[in-house]
Amino acid sequence: MAVAAVALVAGGTAPVVAAPGAATASATSGAASSATTAELPQPVTADALPTVQVDGVVWDVLVVGDRAYATGSFKNARPAGAAPGTQQTPRSNILAFDVRTGALLPGFTASLDAQGLALEASADGSRIFVAGDFTRVNGVARSRVAALDPATGALVTGFRADANARVRALAVKGSTLYLGGIFTTVNGQSRTRLAAVAASTGGLGGWRPSADAEVMDLVAPATTGTLVAAGRFTTLGGQAAPGSGALDALSGAPRPWAVNGLLKNSGADAAIWSLTTDGDQVFGTGYDYYGPYDFEGSFAARADGGALDWVAGCRGDTYDVAVEGDVVYTAGHPHDCEMVGSMPEQTPRTHLRALATTRTATRLNTYGTYSGRPAPSALHWLPAMDVGSVTGQRQAAWTVDTGSGYVVMGGEFPTVNGTRQAGLVRFTTRDRAPRAQGPNGYAPLTPTADAAGPGAVRLRWQAAWDRDDATLTYELLRGAAYSSAVVVGRLERSSASWDRPVLALTDRTAPAGSSQSYRVRVRDADGNEMVSPTVVAQVPAGTAAARTAYGDAVLERDVVAYWPMGEPSGTVARDEAGVDDLALAGATRGVAGAPGTGTATRLPGSGAVPGASTVQRRGPLQLSVEAWVRTTSTRGGKLVGFGTSRTGGSPGGYDRHLYLSDDGRVVFGAYPGAIRTVESGPGLADGRWHHVVGTLGDEGMTLYVDGARVASRADTTSGDRVAGYWRVGGDTLSGWPRTPSSTALAGDVDDVAVYAEVLDAATVARHHALGTGTPAPPPAPVAPVASARVTADGLTVALDGSASSDPDGEVRSWSWATGDGRTVTGRTATHTYAAAGTYRVTLTVTDATGLTGTTSTDVTVTAPVTPPPATGPLAADDFSRQVTSGLGTAPTGGAWTVSGSTTRSSVSGGAARVLVDPSRTAVLRLPGVSAADVDLVQTVALDTAATGGGAYVAPVVRHTDAADYRVRLRLQADGSTTALLQQRSGTTERSLGTQVVVPGVGSAPGRSVAVRLQVTGTAPAQLRAKVWDAAGAEPSAWTLQATDASADVQGEGAVGLSVYTSGSSTAATALRYDDVRAVRP
Repeated sequence: MAVAAVALVAGGTAPVVAAPGAATASATSGAASSATTAELPQPVTADALPTVQVDGVVWDVLVVGDRAYATGSFKNARPAGAAPGTQQTPRSNILAFDVRTGALLPGFTASLDAQGLALEASADGSRIFVAGDFTRVNGVARSRVAALDPATGALVTGFRADANARVRALAVKGSTLYLGGIFTTVNGQSRTRLAAVAASTGGLGGWRPSADAEVMDLVAPATTGTLVAAGRFTTLGGQAAPGSGALDALSGAPRPWAVNGLLKNSGADAAIWSLTTDGDQVFGTGYDYYGPYDFEGSFAARADGGALDWVAGCRGDTYDVAVEGDVVYTAGHPHDCEMVGSMPEQTPRTHLRALATTRTATRLNTYGTYSGRPAPSALHWLPAMDVGSVTGQRQAAWTVDTGSGYVVMGGEFPTVNGTRQAGLVRFTTRDRAPRAQGPNGYAPLTPTADAAGPGAVRLRWQAAWDRDDATLTYELLRGAAYSSAVVVGRLERSSASWDRPVLALTDRTAPAGSSQSYRVRVRDADGNEMVSPTVVAQVPAGTAAARTAYGDAVLERDVVAYWPMGEPSGTVARDEAGVDDLALAGATRGVAGAPGTGTATRLPGSGAVPGASTVQRRGPLQLSVEAWVRTTSTRGGKLVGFGTSRTGGSPGGYDRHLYLSDDGRVVFGAYPGAIRTVESGPGLADGRWHHVVGTLGDEGMTLYVDGARVASRADTTSGDRVAGYWRVGGDTLSGWPRTPSSTALAGDVDDVAVYAEVLDAATVARHHALGTGTPAPPPAPVAPVASARVTADGLTVALDGSASSDPDGEVRSWSWATGDGRTVTGRTATHTYAAAGTYRVTLTVTDATGLTGTTSTDVTVTAPVTPPPATGPLAADDFSRQVTSGLGTAPTGGAWTVSGSTTRSSVSGGAARVLVDPSRTAVLRLPGVSAADVDLVQTVALDTAATGGGAYVAPVVRHTDAADYRVRLRLQADGSTTALLQQRSGTTERSLGTQVVVPGVGSAPGRSVAVRLQVTGTAPAQLRAKVWDAAGAEPSAWTLQATDASADVQGEGAVGLSVYTSGSSTAATALRYDDVRAVRP
């Protein structure tokens, strides 16, 4: 077949002259591949933003709003770029910096006398907790745990929770701070590696499960009543839990955690190292040093129960994980991540110190311990960090956190991307980043030239690579002077630092016999570019072969090697996509090819391998193999395949092949540890041209014949992990089904191509149409891709859809559904909400063909708190508004907060509505109210019948993280209602008097119960409560009365409601909450 010329009219920076007759084909990673890329989330850029440096190691980082905190083992901080030992500011093992600028915050001056290991913020952000090995904080005795002012670093003196040994893990759930580590006592009382204390005071609660070895991390998912622990332990709470497990956040009892049945790292040399959570999922990482198990990657599991969502089976320890949007970021040193689409094992060994993957499973692990299990896709994000010398462990990044659109990494690295940046670094999104990371690989970009037949010169070079752009654009420039050079070819190819194929473009437009100067220019998506040195080439005499539409279509894809097989003579079939020419033996050249092509090559049906490539390469895990074949042989033979030998047969491994059986079936086979094949029907050895394509990837194996899919299987997603060569016309087939009588094919072969992508059905059909000379169907229009940026300022949001794009045109309209029943339009727009709350904003973009793309994001807007007047209600809310998530803002009392079940609360129909699952607690409160003497009235009703042990509904007053007073109503399955006054300290609830059954008050669905709770005075406080049917009048007598002098509940606090669903209930509690009014008695 005649070869293709891939050339484009030039665009962008000078030179902009196009050679006469230049084609307009686009050579990219392919439409399917581009669409897939468009569907994947975009990580932050690889630009290392200037950040304060340290002279040691950072073990943990925490982002809270615009502040970032770092703790570890260091003595001094210095500005970004400063050399070691210069411009130093003393900072002893902890510091804070502005996450927007990277500058050290001078007002935060906390100090630790030994290393810090963990950071966490209180639920309201009013304090920062730090844990580690220290015994003094700011010069004051504090053993391994302390609370700090977030702005100044001043010690919160009212908090004290002293442990007798290392505290390595912290987690906050409401008013409780959980600790994990190697300690055996807290505040002088026995606690074995796990403890819970009041976040306000450090007072020890009654929660006392244990672990049999070190606890390394803790998380408390907001949507569950559990605490998840990770570490070196094998038992948790007395039950088997290798490496990770779940505990009830109130009782400490073990809870189901399925993922530890698969990922079991534990013991002295292995652990589940880190955890993070978004409420619905828990993400974790592992390390192993010849331990009993070998998990070293990352995973995601359901927060409730621990069912595995995905596992990234990368080899090489992973130390921390963080989530931002739809991207998961990890810190560690993976060295083999090919099973999820990233770097394979290299020689010498190379490590990725930072890795980004999708948040959801998008593929399967293609090999390794977790082969066939759901996996995320690795994203193209390749910042480089040098290893440090602080710990002696030859590591770089140890920790990562995200927030406010930034990714912050800490560790012991001295440089990032070759620039001095020790211990801390920031990255951010494309809309805020400088986007200055351009193509790398200047020297290998220098092209080499050789004759490509009459009148044609082929230029070849090694691909460049880019830290945050997988696909780069290459232009072949012709001309002695750069300023006046013409563009004679353009292509786009994906590459990475470990995957830099040799690329090629052919110039067929230069005058025959002339001497020409050539350069290659490479550019990334951000406009960063690099130009190669010049090479001079002599153009052969004669007229260049005409290009073909079929060849252009092949080179539009992510093609690894393309042999048109159309040379008129000779023993070499040139690779039009790169450098891997095919050596032929015994072949007849220049025979008639398929209609619409050019000429082909006839293979003799003898010899072990009539055609073999010359470049050894790794067998691709994802690929397509394509060829045209015409034969009448009844002895079959291999058409094309991958084998370990360059000459002769390939006894060391052979698969990814297309071969014909004696009865004319086409078989496509791969070997992922076992022989797997798909096949067509018989009868294709009929003397006619047939187009055959085999694809292998995440969706399995597929075989196409003459443009149509004829067979597939989903259980095979990769082939044999060997290095080898592509063989055409023959090679070993021993042991494969339908083995032909002859492995050498007797027949005509045309246009053999290997792709590093899975061709979709539409592309295969198009190639078949072009190869048969029939009009190719026009490509189907591609839908636009929506991208939204939503920024809140009070009740107003700024909407920006400027980053939306259309792969084959332009976006014509932008429509924003703001989540409150309103719609605004425009590329940019603003919208003001009537009430505070969380709203789902959906952007729909439409292109010229009417196709649409959508994306959604949640935004939380807040209204200024209106303080209650000195005389009048402290709080009043009739819930006469609409809020889809959360409770919005009370007309008097400010914004509501909901902990425990935030995503399952809303306001509609004149009432607040909360859904609370069994064994779960939700706390609804007005933190803007602060009062000691208060009279609180509210109504509650069940929307569904109580089951099991019923629902516990408790109005609360004087509520703080540490304590409150409450009247607990138990709405029981038998329809009765009981009431009990209680005082809560931390996670302990103490009865004040005796529980009573309230006569005439039922708990049937829809029946509203009114409750009034009043507290006055201090030490002792006087408590009184009334409970009655809301349909009737308030009784004059109080239902319950008590006094209490507990020290931690004699001050001011908020008002609200606590809802708990019994663990024996068979359904969630659906509660309606209304008519809230709080006044001073």
